[in-house]
Parts: sequence; C-alpha cells; structure tokens
Amino acid sequence: TNTKTPTNTPTVTFTFTPTNTPTNTFTATDTFTFTNTRTPTNTPTATFTFTSTATATDTFTATNTFTFTNTRTPTNTPTATFTFTPTNTHTATYTPTNTATNTATSTPTSTYTPTFTSTPTDTFTPTPGVNIAKKVSESVANSGDVVTYSLILNVVQSPASSVTVTDHLPANETFQGFLITPYGGTPSNNGNDLTWTWNPPQSLPVGPATITYQAKIADLLKGGTILTNSAELTYAGGPGPKNASVNVVIASTYEVKVSVYNESGELVKEIWVQEMSQQIKNFDLSSAAITQLGGKTYVEVGGQLLAAWDGTNQMGDPVDNGVYHLQVSSTDTYGVVTNVSQLVTVSRSIAKIQVNIYNGAGEVIRHLYSYADDPGNASLGNVSLSGSLLAPEAGTPTAGGNASVTIYFNGTQVVWDGRSDSGAIVTNGVYQAEVHWVDGQGGEQVVSKSVVVQRGSNPLADGKVYAAPNVLTNGTVQTTIQVQSPVAYTLTVRLYDIAGELTKPAQTGPGGSKYVILDVTGLASGFYYAAVDLVDPQGNLVQKQVIPILIKH
Repeated sequence: TNTKTPTNTPTVTFTFTPTNTPTNTFTATDTFTFTNTRTPTNTPTATFTFTSTATATDTFTATNTFTFTNTRTPTNTPTATFTFTPTNTHTATYTPTNTATNTATSTPTSTYTPTFTSTPTDTFTPTPGVNIAKKVSESVANSGDVVTYSLILNVVQSPASSVTVTDHLPANETFQGFLITPYGGTPSNNGNDLTWTWNPPQSLPVGPATITYQAKIADLLKGGTILTNSAELTYAGGPGPKNASVNVVIASTYEVKVSVYNESGELVKEIWVQEMSQQIKNFDLSSAAITQLGGKTYVEVGGQLLAAWDGTNQMGDPVDNGVYHLQVSSTDTYGVVTNVSQLVTVSRSIAKIQVNIYNGAGEVIRHLYSYADDPGNASLGNVSLSGSLLAPEAGTPTAGGNASVTIYFNGTQVVWDGRSDSGAIVTNGVYQAEVHWVDGQGGEQVVSKSVVVQRGSNPLADGKVYAAPNVLTNGTVQTTIQVQSPVAYTLTVRLYDIAGELTKPAQTGPGGSKYVILDVTGLASGFYYAAVDLVDPQGNLVQKQVIPILIKH
C-alpha cells in the first residue's frame, strides 16, 4: 500500500550562545537578519504501523544542525526534538515528510540582541595651520631709503605653538629696529639675521598676526638693482618650513658719469656710466697725482668706491704729463645736469716701446706697443727672446708650446703670436723683430732680433736675401741682411748708391750664420743697393743677390 502521510512536526529549540565581547559602548540593536541556513538533518524514525490505525507515536529525533550566520557565530547546536505524529498507516507505506533536508532556507528573523561592542572611533582633533606672507613699504626705492617690512602670519583651526620666524636681510640693507611683535613673541637679531619665537606656554592664537621692522638701503646702488628679502616659518605639527619673499627695486633716477678732461676741455676718457637712484654732489680722490705707469686714483663717495682712473686715454694709452679734470656728472630724468670735479696731476717718466715685425721683403706686418716706467731715462740694454722658433696655432695655443715668442728688455716684455696686424697667421719664413725704445726724455734706441716662423711641415728656405728693416728712419744706422736657406751660408755685403758708387766697404757676417749687419753711418738720405755674396761652408761663392735699401733721415 502506498500511503501519503502528511506529518506536522513542531520543533522547540533551545540555543545557548556564549559571547565574550570587549566593548566600551552599550549598543541596543534591533537587527533584522536574513539567514541562509543549510541544515543537513539525519533523522532516524522508528514507526509502528497498524493497518487502518490512528497511532500517536512519540518519536525521539536527534538532529545535528549546522547554522551559517552572517554574524560570524559558528554554532553547533544539538537539538532534541519530540515529534507527535498521528499516522494513518497501511502496509507498505510511502511516507513523504515535510522535513527539509540539506535545504538552503532564507529565514528572515527579527532578533533583538543587546551586544557589548568594541568600536574604534576616528575622532577629529583640529590641527593648527599657519601661513606666511611678506610686504614692503616701497617696492621701488632709492639708495639710502629706510623701508618697513611686514610679515603677515595667519593661524587657522587652533592656536600654534613652538612658532619660529626667521628673516634674512640682503647684503645691501642694514637692520634698523623692530616695530611690532604679536603678543607672546620674542624678537632677536644677529646683524641682518632676524628671529621671532613663540615657545610654550606662549602660542599664536587663531587669526592674523603682523610683524613689522625697518631696514635701510645702502648708498650708491645701481639703478635696477633688485634686493630680495626672504623669511621662513616653522611651527609644531607643521609640514615643514614655509617661505615668503619680497623684492625692492632700486630706482633709476640719475645717469651718473665719471669722465676725464684735459685743460682744453676735451674729453680724454669716459671711465664709468651707471643709472643710479641718487645724485652725486661731492666725492673724494684717493690721490691727486699719478706718478708712475699703472698708478691709479680712486673716486670715492662716502667712503664707497665709485670708479678709478689709471692715467690712460680712451684707447688705453698713457696720457701726456699735465693737469686733468676728473668730473662726476649727474643727469636727472628732466635732463638737468649737476657736475662736480677735482684736479688730478699726471707726472711720470715713461719709455714708449714699439716693436715692428718685418717679413723677408722688408715690410712691416705687425706693430706691437708697450710702455715702461723710466724715471732714470734708462737705455734699451740687452734684448732677448724666449725662443728663436715660432710655430703659430689657430685657436687657443697649446700650453708650454712655442705658439708665441716673448721679447724681453729692461724688465719689460712684448709678446708676438705669429700673426699680422690683420690677425692672420703669417707664412713660414724668417722675420725680424725691431725694438724701438723711446725714453722719458724722447731719446730713441733700436735693436733687432730674428725669429723663424715654422708652421707645419712647409719648408722655410726659398734662398732669398732680404734686409730687416729695408727702410732706415729716425736715425737708424744698422740693418740686418740675411738669407732664408737650410744651408749655413756666410754673407758678405757691399753698399752702392744709385750711381753705382761703392759707399761702404765689404762687411762680412759670422761664418755660417746666414746674416750680416750692415752699418750705414754717415750716409745721406736716399736709395741704395746692397750686393750680397753667399759663400757655402766649403768656401765656395754660390750666388750674388742685390736688394734695395732706403735711408730716410
């Protein structure tokens, strides 16, 4: 018999849940919990069945229930269930039971659970914030002005403690004094370094606070000069130093010139020109006389150096001895000029030095000039060279090389770099350095030295004879006759006038030296011809050459 028997089973469940909850908060919580409960149930059922019999059966059901709850409370609950089952039973009975086995059940449950819960709480504690800004009373100022600086502090959220403000004045300003310091602050300074502090228990209250002090701008600053003043702020709990700065620009009110004029009122040299914020009404000179080459007199205003004059003109050459006017002029924006001047006497004995470099054709290809103190009207004396071989270089010369030759005499030196007056490097060959010394009294002396220019691997010698110089002026009575050749020739020279008359007997140079000194003492101005014999080391006359010579008194 297949009998369907509906069974209603009331289940009473007693659940004890121990909960250990540390909490600082008592929370009464009405919690409505949707619970998905998967309950595997193993139910042994003892059934006594009589046909057509209504039987009241006491059934003991041991149920192991696993409840998965979103409250993360794993609970193993043994459930003793007493089930009363009225059963109409026929033999061979098929009994469907309303018992959910392995069923996911959504059970909405309204549970009031007083729970002691430990709740970490983020508590808002206001942190102080401090900002800094800086202002100045004059953004464009004149030299000598006193300006007022303001430091504006703004405190927000809560009072600030351990506050430090430092201020560094630029070099061209001088601290004058503190004006305003907010309550509780302590000001101090070390020269141009200023400090304000608020140490506990003192603090800066919420709101703005202003610090003020004064500084003086230095005299004689150039127009357009920018003075930058910077400040730094730190405080407890702050993110790090905060900075503020402000600029003061020096006004360009006057054009100031320092110039030198001779006694005829002619401009000799303009030494110094600047835009400045103040007029120069007077000045001092470190010395009223220049008595030696390189000597200087300094222009000072209020003990501050303005300019210097070294006794030279605009070209850099020494001026003649005499009295000069050193003038300082100030021109304002309306063109009004104010001049102040003082006298400077130049009195010195100077030797003027001129070095002419001649090529093989007797042409001057380079002029070199210098000056030397000559208080005793010294003679030229010995002339020497740093070397007789010159290898000019393009660009920057190699250190320690022979890219230039230095000519020494009377404690003075002149350098030739192997270039012509146009700046071009000369060709290979033999060149003559002719030194002219004009002493402090106007007397002149001349000495010549030979220099070989050898650049690269190009040959020097072309076998030509030349005179250096080939034009004799200002009383010069000697010239050097030489030949460009690798052969050590001995030279003999005879001088003839344009009529073919021998004017000087034969003069022979040192054996194998490739040069001879020709002396023309006593000859009148005019054109002459030098006949030169070239004798080789074996004593053979190899060649005769004729070159022109001009004497001009």
